[in-house]
Amino acid sequence: MLAIRTLENISPHPYLFFNADSQTFTFLGFYINNFGDLVDIHSNEVLEKRIMSRTLFRALLQNGVPIKEDFDSLQRKDKIERLCRVIGVDKYDQRVYDETYELTTDNCKKMLAVYMRFRCGIPVIIMGETGCGKTRLVTFLCEIMVPRDKDTQEPLTTNMIIMKVHGGVTNEDIKSKVWNAERIAVENIEKYGENVYTVLFFDEANTTESIGLIKEIMCDKTMEGKPLNCKNLKFVAACNPYRKYPKEVITKLEKAGLGYHVKAIQTKDRFGRIPMRRLVYRVQPLPQSLLPFVWDFGQLSTAVENLYIRHMVRRYMVQNGTESIRVQLPNDEQLLEVISSILTQSQEYMRSLKDECSFVSLRDVDRVLQVMCWFYSMSKDRRTLFQLADEKLRERNQDQKLTDITRSLLLALAVCYHSSLSQRTNYWKYISQFFRMPCEIYGGYINILDEIDRVQEVFLDSVNLEDNSNIARNHALKENVFMMVVCIELRIPLFLVGKPGSSKSLAKVIVTDAMQGQAAKKALFKEMKQVQMVSFQCSPLTSPEAIISTFHQCASFQQNYKDNLDKFVSVVVLDEIGLAEDSERMPLKTLHPLLEDGCQGDEIAEQYNKVAFIGISNWSLDPAKMNRGVFVQGQVPDLLELEKTARGICASTQHVNNLLIKPLSFGYLEVFKKASEEKREFFGLRDFYSLMKMINQIVLRSKQSYLPTYIKLRFAVRRNFSGLDNFDTFKIFIRQLTHFDEKKERQEHDPDDSFTGLLKSWITNEYSDSRHLLLLTENYSSAIAMFEQAFLTKTKIQPIVIFGGSFRRDQEYTQICRNINKIKICMETGKLVILVNSDNLYESLYDALNQYYVYFGGERYVDLGFGTHRVKCPVHKDFKLIVVAEKQTVYERFPIPLINRLEKHCLMSTALLNEYQKRLARSLKEWIEGVTKQSLSLRNRATENDVAKVFIGYHHDVCAILALETWTDEMSLETVDHWDKVILWDAS
Repeated sequence: MLAIRTLENISPHPYLFFNADSQTFTFLGFYINNFGDLVDIHSNEVLEKRIMSRTLFRALLQNGVPIKEDFDSLQRKDKIERLCRVIGVDKYDQRVYDETYELTTDNCKKMLAVYMRFRCGIPVIIMGETGCGKTRLVTFLCEIMVPRDKDTQEPLTTNMIIMKVHGGVTNEDIKSKVWNAERIAVENIEKYGENVYTVLFFDEANTTESIGLIKEIMCDKTMEGKPLNCKNLKFVAACNPYRKYPKEVITKLEKAGLGYHVKAIQTKDRFGRIPMRRLVYRVQPLPQSLLPFVWDFGQLSTAVENLYIRHMVRRYMVQNGTESIRVQLPNDEQLLEVISSILTQSQEYMRSLKDECSFVSLRDVDRVLQVMCWFYSMSKDRRTLFQLADEKLRERNQDQKLTDITRSLLLALAVCYHSSLSQRTNYWKYISQFFRMPCEIYGGYINILDEIDRVQEVFLDSVNLEDNSNIARNHALKENVFMMVVCIELRIPLFLVGKPGSSKSLAKVIVTDAMQGQAAKKALFKEMKQVQMVSFQCSPLTSPEAIISTFHQCASFQQNYKDNLDKFVSVVVLDEIGLAEDSERMPLKTLHPLLEDGCQGDEIAEQYNKVAFIGISNWSLDPAKMNRGVFVQGQVPDLLELEKTARGICASTQHVNNLLIKPLSFGYLEVFKKASEEKREFFGLRDFYSLMKMINQIVLRSKQSYLPTYIKLRFAVRRNFSGLDNFDTFKIFIRQLTHFDEKKERQEHDPDDSFTGLLKSWITNEYSDSRHLLLLTENYSSAIAMFEQAFLTKTKIQPIVIFGGSFRRDQEYTQICRNINKIKICMETGKLVILVNSDNLYESLYDALNQYYVYFGGERYVDLGFGTHRVKCPVHKDFKLIVVAEKQTVYERFPIPLINRLEKHCLMSTALLNEYQKRLARSLKEWIEGVTKQSLSLRNRATENDVAKVFIGYHHDVCAILALETWTDEMSLETVDHWDKVILWDAS
């Protein structure tokens, strides 16, 4: 997309630097051979022949000029000395500089190239993948340049100011930062001389709409037309690259529901002609003036990355242990070799993939080591986790027991790599060959997968599921609980990605209940932190300020426990985080500094600022975000996994297990595939789970048979798989039930599976607790009138109808709060709520629609609120909610997560009428069309628009509603005069 200058990997780059002492010079990236040829030091390629005479070559050698020096072979202190010579600063003890930063020829070239541009006044703009080391490189250069005390060797001043740019950054924020940097730069010149550079670093500069101001500052050296005062203030901007997703990934994202409000071809949020949502990184276009200065810094080579990995592993061992790591790994050179090799190969494997898993960096390596140390610490003292895992091993009659260090490494790889993959077996087949002493594994990748499954089961066994016997202990729930507990315990950001119904929200509630510190019910969780979760429901209207506020709220909770942060953790949960990525304000860019330090801008990063984080989404996010945490890619359940889940739901009914589960699971996959091809993923896992729960209840209540009758089965399928026009889901299911006895005659206890029968059973909770309802219709007003007339007039139910609107006041915060409060009162009192055109309320109801409740004192509670303001609301057993929406709006624009949470039915006028009422409706329609034709003197048949000119407020359901409302068995179709008067009165 952009022709960007590449600093490396395209051609050799020999450098000759004349040092600041004006007497010496430094060779970098090349040497002169005995024939006087210029040779590239890495490839030994002759770049230019006979560049130097033999006489000059011998003279330089005799005078000690290092014309054959290999920079990579130098010791670290000598490399730092070479850098200091070029820059012209005093060299200090190597330990005062960041010892975790690996100095190679490559990054030293880059540092010196940046420094030379400082001297020449050329803007420095670095473009590279997330995690490629852009920020650390500039930070280390500033460490070299900063003035230091001669005795203590401590920095005397600050010479680098970092501005973490995101979608919420405004012109005022940038101006404030520049003024502060100018003040510091002037002070530095006054105190330490004119050779001291002060650097303002714009991190992720192309994520803000204020990129034009950044361009003016860097290129024109002005700010809103006013010249900048300090020439020694240097600017560096780091950018994420402009890269489009492959077609397959775009298709997958848009099927998942990304950008449901506006189609990709219609969105205004574009980079040129390309919709932003189709870019790997959601960034703003760079101004044309900046493009000539952009450098592509590329990625670390495998050899260089291996050097970094070895250094990081050694840091986590006893010899170089840090205070932040509670338990270090054993200090063993052989262990260092094995771990380094496995991590290097894991990085290579991930980069070889073609999907979102390929974006890895050294952040992933550091997380693996952090998690490995945590599991290794769990093997000490009481060893509760490992003891429970060993018991599982004995239960399965397996004897391949692993050493504690091997098990810790395996589980760490499972958390940081395995969880993000869609094809996990291939990863372990490849990586298992690199396990050797002292991390030997017997049985290959199969035993590795068994070990991971065993430990995940231990975590699930330690949570309380007794109150919810219908919860299936499937693989998705097991993995989600395991990942949440580990990441919360270590405050590692977690992105949980999976289709609706893959137990993401359920796992959140279960983990909240389980992680209660010393008050926990099970021994395993007594050894872990007490957790407090703060949920925020994201939407396309989410602002950066709202997300920052949520993090500050969590940090304030931790501040109260700042002396016991090893026993308490506060968690930010961003639900449906993917919806916020479709916002033009790019609110999720605020996450970058919050996930790293827990604070923004000039805030001082205190220990309590770093909170745990869980982002729940139905699709993958921008790699710049996900690379800052662990990414869990929920597996799409196959036939075996569906069967296992269904068996868990129907555990109390043996005959359902044997005869129905496999064909119904296969039928669901067929229905899902066909519906996805026609109307997105209209049906989901929640529909299948609800079907199995209903069949289980039907069989349990049956006094005559352990199998549902044909009518009962059809009733259950229609309750849970309706809502699509011309799509008979029951035919697909019944084709799979080859052994089912098709007795289609209605028996004594069979339910009414007509449309009216289905809705009446929903109202009465027949056979199971009903999900909330989505009514698809072609007209709002007629739908509500028909529903009330057909189903509510003979009951005591008085619905509360909430109409939304597009008017300005309907969208105001106060009006939204009033509507939410109405719903809260209805929840507490058990009223029926009907929502019409209320898109701005749905985000507040996601938890309520999940119908997984927290129990206190025998009462059911669920989260209800708006944005960060959430309260636990008691839910009456009679509370029900109906969402009324137009069919085409649901099919084309409704978020998939919302559709999948609801029971769905199409409300058509003809479905509610008996034969007499249908005949009456036809007669009325003919009379109306006749009157219209005569009144307007039409030659052809009257259209609906023509009728509306004569009968004010007419629509195609008017006749059906009148027939439904006023027909009684005593009336006659011949007395049309009565209906004429009703219609004429209504129209007038």
